[in-house]
Amino acid sequence: MHILTNTGLYKAPHLPKFAFEYSADRLAELWTKEILEGVEDTYIKAGFIKIAVNPGTIVPIQQKIVRAATRCSLATRAVIACHTGNGVAAMHLLKILNEEGLENNKFIVVHTDAEENIEYHLEIARQGAWVEYDGLSQNTSEKTLKLLRFMVDHGFEEQILLSQDAGWYNVGQPRGGNIRGYEYLIEKFVPSMKKNGFDQNLIDKILVENPAKAFQIE
Repeated sequence: MHILTNTGLYKAPHLPKFAFEYSADRLAELWTKEILEGVEDTYIKAGFIKIAVNPGTIVPIQQKIVRAATRCSLATRAVIACHTGNGVAAMHLLKILNEEGLENNKFIVVHTDAEENIEYHLEIARQGAWVEYDGLSQNTSEKTLKLLRFMVDHGFEEQILLSQDAGWYNVGQPRGGNIRGYEYLIEKFVPSMKKNGFDQNLIDKILVENPAKAFQIE
């Protein structure tokens, strides 16, 4: 099993002071070091770049962070995973990537399933970026199945990533309270995929081959 940690920054109001003070190039240098040499004083190297943006047109501080991430990716060939969930923001992100000269296959649009306009899903894929569906739970399984089928029927099975953004628990409650665990995808959703016409080769592509390709540093 390969467990990847990340470098990068989230979004306001969860940004450290230096995020506002450093230039995009300086942030990129910091993250590049964490990928090539190790995070802070450890030998543990980050395996990808994680950032986040606001909905709609991306605000200046987040634009700087996006540009820093693209420059880090260009230097290291690590993929960028961006908390997005909004089609307008996704289009702005891809525009910035184009300006910086980064290939779109080095970019994962995280929370694509939060965007209700399916045309944005198609456009993200058409432009060559990864479409990540990660809102999976027992309550959203039917929606996720429909999204997967839609994208596969449009020929984009090689650009889909599937996860469940799980692992939540309640701090302070006995044994974490009502835990949302990690097992639903494998134990419940994969059998549901099979019942709905997804063969094993397609399931392996989405759950094994695509993640390996997306996170490969080349």
